[in-house]
Amino acid sequence: MKVNLPEGVWFDYWTDAKQVGGRMLDAPVSLKTIPVFVKAGSFIPMADDMANTSRYDSSKLQLHYYADASVKSASGVMYDDDGKDPNALRDGRFEKLGFKAKHSGKRLDITLLRKGDFPGEPATRNIELVVHNWPGAAKSLRIDGKPQAGARYDAVNRTLHVPLAWRQDTLSVSVR
Repeated sequence: MKVNLPEGVWFDYWTDAKQVGGRMLDAPVSLKTIPVFVKAGSFIPMADDMANTSRYDSSKLQLHYYADASVKSASGVMYDDDGKDPNALRDGRFEKLGFKAKHSGKRLDITLLRKGDFPGEPATRNIELVVHNWPGAAKSLRIDGKPQAGARYDAVNRTLHVPLAWRQDTLSVSVR
C-alpha cells in the first residue's frame, strides 16, 4: 500500500524499521497488520491485552518511547480514571500521567509526572519503560538520581527495557 509519510523520522510499529518522512512509501499490508508508523519522540502507553474494558488495570503498563537523535525533547499525556464514573472529567476525578523526554548525545532523561487523583487509583504503577531505537545496553541507569540495575537490552529489536515502580508524583529516569 502506498503511504504518504509526513516530514520527520518515523518507525514502523510492527518492525521498528526507521523511515525518513516527506515521501511516499510502499508499506506491506497483511491480514494481521496494516501500515502503522510512530513518529520519533512519541510516547505510547499500553496495557496488557484484556477481554473487555471492565478488566482494564492501569497499575501495570508498558510505556513505549521512540527515541531518535533528531528529537531533542518530547512530551506526552495519558488520561486515567476509574472507568465507571461518567462525570469523572467534569468533576475532576481523574489523573493525568505526563511523560517528558530530553535526548542529549548518548544520554536520555525521561520524567514521569502524576497530577490529580480519583477513588481507586493505583498507589503504585509498575511500568516497563521500553525505549525503541536505542543503540546498546545501558552503561548507566539512574532512577531519581540513584544508580540502578535491572535494565535489559534486546539487541535484535534495539530496545531497552527498564522496570519502574512509580509511587510518587514525579519519577526521573536517566540512561546513558
